[in-house]
Amino acid sequence: MKYETRKVSLIIVIILLVSTMAFYMPKTLASNAVVTTSPNPVEKTESDINSNFDLSINVINVTNLYGFDLNITWSNALISYVSYDKSSLDDVIWPGGYFVANQTSGVGSNGQGYFDFAVASMSTAFSGSNELYKVKFKVKGPFCNSVKSTAIHFALHKLSDSMPAPITHTVVDGLYEIKGNTPTIGFSPTTQTCAKRKQSFDATLGLSGAENVVGFDFEVHFNHTLLDCLSATIDGPWTGPVYSINQTGGKVTGSASSSTGQNGTVTLVIIHFNSSATFGHIWKDTSIEGWINNVVDSNAIYVQSADLMYNAAPTLSYVKGGSSNGITVNPDHLSFTFSPMKGDLNNDGRISIVDLTTICHCYGYKPGFHWDIGLQYDLIKFNDEDIIDIFDIIIITSNYTGT
Repeated sequence: MKYETRKVSLIIVIILLVSTMAFYMPKTLASNAVVTTSPNPVEKTESDINSNFDLSINVINVTNLYGFDLNITWSNALISYVSYDKSSLDDVIWPGGYFVANQTSGVGSNGQGYFDFAVASMSTAFSGSNELYKVKFKVKGPFCNSVKSTAIHFALHKLSDSMPAPITHTVVDGLYEIKGNTPTIGFSPTTQTCAKRKQSFDATLGLSGAENVVGFDFEVHFNHTLLDCLSATIDGPWTGPVYSINQTGGKVTGSASSSTGQNGTVTLVIIHFNSSATFGHIWKDTSIEGWINNVVDSNAIYVQSADLMYNAAPTLSYVKGGSSNGITVNPDHLSFTFSPMKGDLNNDGRISIVDLTTICHCYGYKPGFHWDIGLQYDLIKFNDEDIIDIFDIIIITSNYTGT
């Protein structure tokens, strides 16, 4: 009987002991707490370089918060630590007092900046949502036209209640982005007029507002009826230039790179054109109904697409008609005009014996008599008379430049 009584007593003691230990053992407090940053994302432009901004470190829906240890990291190439502000701890979180266990900042060997802040309450616990503290950063980059970014990463995150025991929580990393100035590419000159066949000119595609551009590619389209594309020149700071001409398709493509980042204004490519060797169009008087002397194509040469490349930053692209272009193209085209000389029947840029011989050969042609030939050389008309006559010859002789 005594043995049974002792056995029961021992069981009761063990149960009480286990219960007591369970009561005093640290527990992870069930919680839907969130640690986050604001604003998120932080967005800056090149005009903000060397300025400062504040980033709030916040806790949301926490219960019985008695201490924390938070270590945030970031790319120190883009932003750098300036200072911190713990006034929220003074005013809201633990106005009764707290102990700063750790406050360190620096830059690791991997180029990551860090700020570690550990604090414990010396008064009451906090429950609710509020800013914990602020960190002030300085804007440093990006020194390229593209967007650069870094995570504001919680490399270490511990929340504790008053027992102490960990408070379960989630973290939402912040994002910092800085966008460089938008680069511009465009043609020079913007207009070109030719008066004869095979007249040469250059179309230069230049880049302005460049910031550490290390490569590019392009696709330029042209009117292959009016123009012959001869070649392209990609030199200066660029290496490994490659280009291709598709005359029948009216297309020039090319690319190049640079061992050093290019800045400011720089020439990308010079494309060499001729007015077409086969296209012909002569001058006629306004008495020739419906005739237009100048042949104009306002988009004779235009940029169809282009890319600019950077080191450790996204490529910026342009596509004609695109809605999300990262490159401004202005002007995106070159206007071409073929304006023939008065009396130049073969478009060689002269009014010579060849033109005079041609018009004289057609003298007297009229409808019903070689008019399929005469019609193209009918330069002026009086009294609605369709004929190659003395008035047409005078157009040639009065503008004669010689052989």
